[in-house]
Amino acid sequence: MSWRNSSPDEPPGRGGISPPFAERIEFFEAILRRGADVRVRVTGRSMAPFLRDGDIVTLRAVPFSSLRWGDVIFFRNAEGLAVMHRIVRWRRRGGAALVQTAGDAAACLDPPVSEGNVLGKVRLVERQRDGLGGRRIDMQAGRWRAMNSFLALVSLARAGLRRMRRKLGIVPKS
Repeated sequence: MSWRNSSPDEPPGRGGISPPFAERIEFFEAILRRGADVRVRVTGRSMAPFLRDGDIVTLRAVPFSSLRWGDVIFFRNAEGLAVMHRIVRWRRRGGAALVQTAGDAAACLDPPVSEGNVLGKVRLVERQRDGLGGRRIDMQAGRWRAMNSFLALVSLARAGLRRMRRKLGIVPKS
């Protein structure tokens, strides 16, 4: 899930980050650093079908060392944009630990993310279902930990297949 909604040269709604939205991300970051949870409405489709546009997620800052494969994290990417994707791989660069993420709906892995760029981890997902009331998904519950690990594996497999197709010269249909 990307938090991008307009570029500096364009009005809001056309790619990039509008100043009010960038300020909100900094505000969320400050709250998380103080140890409080932040509830945010999901926008975008990069984590579909697991996270849906309109879901509300509860984020919490956690120690980098406590993150696990399959966790959905909120982080700043290389361009400084706030993103919510799943951890699919751990990396080392020099002496530093990095995580590599991917959106559940993406065919590619994101560039590695350093500890300083991880803002928080998704702890709870709240989903409104038409006429059926809401649903709460505790991301720390055993079955959801297992589901998160499975979805991370699927993302890695999808990225691996894409690399193989590229090496073999097979171009996927658009």
